[in-house]
Amino acid sequence: MFNILYIWLDQFCVRYADFTWDVSPAMLEARLKSGLDPKIAHKVIHVPNALFPGQIHSLPISERLPNSLVYMGILDRDQGSDLAIESLQLVIRKIPDAVLHIVGGAKDDVDRLRKLVARLELQKRVIFYGFVPDNNEMAKIVRGCMIGLAPYRSFPDSFRWYGDAGKIRQYLASGLPVVTTPVPPLGRYVVEKEAAVMAQDTIKDFSGEIIKLLLDKELYKKMSEHAKELSKENTWENTYTSTLKKMEEQS
Repeated sequence: MFNILYIWLDQFCVRYADFTWDVSPAMLEARLKSGLDPKIAHKVIHVPNALFPGQIHSLPISERLPNSLVYMGILDRDQGSDLAIESLQLVIRKIPDAVLHIVGGAKDDVDRLRKLVARLELQKRVIFYGFVPDNNEMAKIVRGCMIGLAPYRSFPDSFRWYGDAGKIRQYLASGLPVVTTPVPPLGRYVVEKEAAVMAQDTIKDFSGEIIKLLLDKELYKKMSEHAKELSKENTWENTYTSTLKKMEEQS
Protein backbone atom coordinates (compact mmCIF):
# COMPACT_ATOMS: atom_id res chain seq x y z
CA MET A 1 0.00 0.00 0.00
CA PHE A 2 2.84 2.36 0.82
CA ASN A 3 4.45 1.68 -2.57
CA ILE A 4 1.17 2.36 -4.40
CA LEU A 5 0.80 5.66 -2.55
CA TYR A 6 4.40 6.61 -3.30
CA ILE A 7 4.07 5.91 -7.03
CA TRP A 8 0.80 7.89 -7.21
CA LEU A 9 2.32 10.85 -5.39
CA ASP A 10 5.48 10.74 -7.50
CA GLN A 11 3.53 10.74 -10.78
CA PHE A 12 1.27 13.52 -9.48
CA CYS A 13 4.34 15.65 -8.84
CA VAL A 14 5.85 14.93 -12.26
CA ARG A 15 2.55 15.74 -14.00
CA TYR A 16 1.87 19.08 -12.25
CA ALA A 17 5.31 20.44 -11.41
CA ASP A 18 7.14 22.49 -14.01
CA PHE A 19 10.17 20.21 -13.72
CA THR A 20 11.33 17.24 -11.68
CA TRP A 21 15.01 16.74 -10.90
CA ASP A 22 16.32 13.16 -10.82
CA VAL A 23 19.78 12.22 -9.56
CA SER A 24 19.82 9.13 -11.80
CA PRO A 25 18.45 8.40 -15.30
CA ALA A 26 17.25 5.06 -13.94
CA MET A 27 14.53 6.90 -12.01
CA LEU A 28 12.75 7.94 -15.22
CA GLU A 29 13.03 4.38 -16.57
CA ALA A 30 11.33 3.14 -13.41
CA ARG A 31 8.59 5.77 -13.71
CA LEU A 32 7.83 4.74 -17.29
CA LYS A 33 7.62 1.09 -16.22
CA SER A 34 5.20 2.03 -13.45
CA GLY A 35 2.86 3.82 -15.85
CA LEU A 36 4.09 7.38 -16.33
CA ASP A 37 2.73 8.93 -19.53
CA PRO A 38 5.75 9.20 -21.89
CA LYS A 39 4.31 12.49 -23.22
CA ILE A 40 5.31 14.28 -20.00
CA ALA A 41 8.69 12.56 -19.62
CA HIS A 42 10.38 15.72 -20.92
CA LYS A 43 9.56 17.42 -17.61
CA VAL A 44 12.10 15.15 -15.87
CA ILE A 45 15.70 16.39 -15.91
CA HIS A 46 18.74 14.35 -14.92
CA VAL A 47 20.58 16.35 -12.26
CA PRO A 48 23.54 14.23 -11.11
CA ASN A 49 25.11 14.65 -7.72
CA ALA A 50 28.48 16.40 -7.71
CA LEU A 51 31.40 17.43 -5.54
CA PHE A 52 33.06 20.58 -4.27
CA PRO A 53 36.34 21.58 -5.98
CA GLY A 54 38.38 20.68 -2.91
CA GLN A 55 37.20 17.07 -3.22
CA ILE A 56 38.42 16.72 -6.82
CA HIS A 57 42.10 15.99 -6.48
CA SER A 58 44.27 12.90 -6.85
CA LEU A 59 47.74 11.80 -5.80
CA PRO A 60 50.39 10.23 -8.04
CA ILE A 61 50.08 6.45 -7.85
CA SER A 62 53.52 6.25 -6.20
CA GLU A 63 52.21 8.33 -3.27
CA ARG A 64 49.14 6.19 -2.57
CA LEU A 65 49.22 3.59 0.19
CA PRO A 66 50.23 0.29 -1.45
CA ASN A 67 47.48 -2.36 -1.67
CA SER A 68 45.01 -0.15 0.19
CA LEU A 69 41.26 -0.43 -0.30
CA VAL A 70 38.68 2.13 0.77
CA TYR A 71 34.97 1.90 1.47
CA MET A 72 33.32 5.28 2.01
CA GLY A 73 29.69 5.90 2.91
CA ILE A 74 26.75 4.48 4.80
CA LEU A 75 27.49 1.14 6.44
CA ASP A 76 24.21 -0.63 5.75
CA ARG A 77 23.92 -4.08 4.17
CA ASP A 78 22.37 -2.73 0.95
CA GLN A 79 25.59 -0.87 0.20
CA GLY A 80 27.68 -3.93 0.94
CA SER A 81 29.87 -2.84 3.82
CA ASP A 82 29.80 -6.42 5.12
CA LEU A 83 30.80 -7.75 1.70
CA ALA A 84 33.79 -5.40 1.58
CA ILE A 85 35.12 -6.84 4.84
CA GLU A 86 34.35 -10.45 3.97
CA SER A 87 36.08 -10.06 0.59
CA LEU A 88 39.23 -8.80 2.33
CA GLN A 89 39.64 -12.28 3.79
CA LEU A 90 40.32 -13.72 0.34
CA VAL A 91 42.31 -10.71 -0.87
CA ILE A 92 44.94 -11.09 1.86
CA ARG A 93 45.55 -14.70 0.85
CA LYS A 94 47.04 -13.36 -2.38
CA ILE A 95 48.14 -9.95 -1.14
CA PRO A 96 49.03 -10.29 2.57
CA ASP A 97 49.63 -6.59 3.24
CA ALA A 98 46.24 -5.44 1.89
CA VAL A 99 44.37 -3.04 4.21
CA LEU A 100 40.76 -1.87 4.10
CA HIS A 101 39.96 1.71 5.19
CA ILE A 102 36.32 2.31 6.15
CA VAL A 103 35.15 5.93 6.18
CA GLY A 104 31.69 6.81 7.49
CA GLY A 105 28.91 5.25 9.47
CA ALA A 106 27.05 5.83 12.70
CA LYS A 107 28.41 4.32 15.93
CA ASP A 108 25.99 1.38 15.92
CA ASP A 109 26.98 0.44 12.38
CA VAL A 110 30.67 0.75 13.14
CA ASP A 111 30.24 -1.41 16.26
CA ARG A 112 28.43 -4.07 14.22
CA LEU A 113 31.21 -4.20 11.65
CA ARG A 114 33.92 -4.24 14.33
CA LYS A 115 32.36 -7.46 15.59
CA LEU A 116 32.49 -8.92 12.08
CA VAL A 117 36.13 -7.87 11.76
CA ALA A 118 36.95 -9.53 15.10
CA ARG A 119 35.14 -12.73 14.13
CA LEU A 120 37.16 -12.90 10.89
CA GLU A 121 40.37 -11.99 12.76
CA LEU A 122 41.03 -8.99 10.54
CA GLN A 123 41.65 -6.39 13.26
CA LYS A 124 45.09 -5.54 11.87
CA ARG A 125 43.76 -5.24 8.33
CA VAL A 126 40.75 -2.92 8.78
CA ILE A 127 40.90 0.73 9.85
CA PHE A 128 37.70 2.54 10.92
CA TYR A 129 37.50 6.34 10.69
CA GLY A 130 33.84 6.74 11.58
CA PHE A 131 31.87 9.67 10.23
CA VAL A 132 34.16 12.41 8.88
CA PRO A 133 32.13 15.67 8.77
CA ASP A 134 34.61 17.70 6.72
CA ASN A 135 34.34 16.86 3.00
CA ASN A 136 37.94 17.81 2.27
CA GLU A 137 39.27 15.66 5.13
CA MET A 138 37.17 12.75 3.94
CA ALA A 139 38.48 13.21 0.38
CA LYS A 140 42.06 13.32 1.71
CA ILE A 141 41.66 9.86 3.26
CA VAL A 142 40.13 8.44 0.09
CA ARG A 143 42.76 9.79 -2.29
CA GLY A 144 45.52 8.18 -0.26
CA CYS A 145 44.20 4.71 -1.09
CA MET A 146 44.47 2.55 -4.22
CA ILE A 147 41.00 1.18 -4.98
CA GLY A 148 37.49 2.38 -4.15
CA LEU A 149 34.94 -0.29 -3.24
CA ALA A 150 31.24 0.03 -4.11
CA PRO A 151 29.93 -3.45 -3.25
CA TYR A 152 26.20 -2.76 -3.56
CA ARG A 153 24.12 -5.88 -2.91
CA SER A 154 21.72 -7.22 -5.54
CA PHE A 155 18.65 -7.25 -3.30
CA PRO A 156 15.54 -7.16 -5.56
CA ASP A 157 13.74 -4.58 -3.41
CA SER A 158 16.73 -2.28 -2.93
CA PHE A 159 16.25 1.32 -4.07
CA ARG A 160 19.97 1.40 -4.91
CA TRP A 161 19.06 0.13 -8.40
CA TYR A 162 17.62 3.59 -9.12
CA GLY A 163 19.76 6.02 -7.12
CA ASP A 164 23.06 7.77 -7.55
CA ALA A 165 26.29 6.54 -5.95
CA GLY A 166 28.10 9.32 -4.10
CA LYS A 167 30.93 7.02 -3.06
CA ILE A 168 31.74 6.25 -6.70
CA ARG A 169 31.86 9.96 -7.51
CA GLN A 170 34.35 10.57 -4.71
CA TYR A 171 36.50 7.60 -5.74
CA LEU A 172 36.70 8.89 -9.31
CA ALA A 173 37.49 12.41 -8.10
CA SER A 174 40.40 10.92 -6.15
CA GLY A 175 41.69 9.11 -9.24
CA LEU A 176 40.80 5.70 -7.83
CA PRO A 177 39.69 2.81 -10.02
CA VAL A 178 36.46 1.33 -8.67
CA VAL A 179 35.28 -2.21 -8.03
CA THR A 180 31.49 -2.28 -8.10
CA THR A 181 28.50 -4.54 -8.77
CA PRO A 182 25.71 -4.36 -11.41
CA VAL A 183 23.41 -2.48 -9.01
CA PRO A 184 24.23 1.28 -9.20
CA PRO A 185 23.43 2.92 -12.56
CA LEU A 186 26.51 5.14 -12.20
CA GLY A 187 28.64 2.05 -11.63
CA ARG A 188 27.49 0.51 -14.91
CA TYR A 189 28.31 3.77 -16.72
CA VAL A 190 31.77 3.98 -15.16
CA VAL A 191 32.51 0.39 -16.17
CA GLU A 192 31.67 1.34 -19.77
CA LYS A 193 34.14 4.23 -19.48
CA GLU A 194 36.85 1.81 -18.25
CA ALA A 195 37.30 3.46 -14.87
CA ALA A 196 35.76 0.56 -12.94
CA VAL A 197 35.47 -3.20 -13.00
CA MET A 198 32.24 -5.03 -12.29
CA ALA A 199 31.85 -8.04 -10.03
CA GLN A 200 28.89 -10.03 -8.80
CA ASP A 201 28.00 -9.41 -5.16
CA THR A 202 29.67 -12.58 -3.92
CA ILE A 203 32.79 -12.80 -1.79
CA LYS A 204 34.65 -14.91 -4.36
CA ASP A 205 33.86 -12.74 -7.37
CA PHE A 206 34.27 -9.37 -5.65
CA SER A 207 37.60 -10.29 -4.07
CA GLY A 208 38.78 -11.74 -7.39
CA GLU A 209 38.28 -8.43 -9.18
CA ILE A 210 40.11 -6.56 -6.41
CA ILE A 211 43.08 -8.92 -6.65
CA LYS A 212 43.21 -8.69 -10.44
CA LEU A 213 43.24 -4.89 -10.34
CA LEU A 214 45.91 -4.69 -7.63
CA LEU A 215 48.21 -7.08 -9.46
CA ASP A 216 47.83 -5.63 -12.98
CA LYS A 217 49.82 -2.39 -12.79
CA GLU A 218 49.16 -1.34 -16.40
CA LEU A 219 45.41 -1.86 -16.06
CA TYR A 220 45.42 0.04 -12.79
CA LYS A 221 47.27 3.00 -14.32
CA LYS A 222 44.92 3.16 -17.30
CA MET A 223 41.79 3.02 -15.13
CA SER A 224 43.16 5.66 -12.78
CA GLU A 225 43.61 8.05 -15.70
CA HIS A 226 40.06 7.36 -16.89
CA ALA A 227 38.75 8.02 -13.38
CA LYS A 228 40.41 11.44 -13.24
CA GLU A 229 39.11 12.34 -16.70
CA LEU A 230 35.52 11.40 -15.79
CA SER A 231 35.47 13.47 -12.62
CA LYS A 232 37.29 16.67 -13.46
CA GLU A 233 34.11 18.60 -14.39
CA ASN A 234 31.84 16.97 -11.80
CA THR A 235 31.29 20.08 -9.65
CA TRP A 236 28.06 21.37 -8.13
CA GLU A 237 28.49 24.63 -10.04
CA ASN A 238 28.60 22.79 -13.37
CA THR A 239 25.65 20.58 -12.43
CA TYR A 240 23.38 23.48 -11.53
CA THR A 241 24.51 25.67 -14.42
CA SER A 242 23.72 22.89 -16.88
CA THR A 243 20.38 22.12 -15.23
CA LEU A 244 19.19 25.73 -15.18
CA LYS A 245 20.12 26.06 -18.85
CA LYS A 246 18.03 22.97 -19.71
CA MET A 247 15.09 24.39 -17.77
CA GLU A 248 15.37 27.69 -19.61
CA GLU A 249 15.50 25.93 -22.99
CA GLN A 250 12.41 23.84 -22.21
CA SER A 251 10.34 26.65 -20.72
